[in-house]
Amino acid sequence: YIQSAKLNGKLFTKTWIAHQTITAGGLLEFEMGPQPNREWGSAEADAPPNDFQ
Repeated sequence: YIQSAKLNGKLFTKTWIAHQTITAGGLLEFEMGPQPNREWGSAEADAPPNDFQ
């Protein structure tokens, strides 16, 4: 289960990744754990936009 994530050293809380972010390259790090972190990615701003494909 994801406990936290960082993208290029900065906190990353989104539950999705845009294609342009992937193609730009960089370092995506996940801290994993045995139990769900129900707060990670739970903010409204962390959800994908309505037009996300």
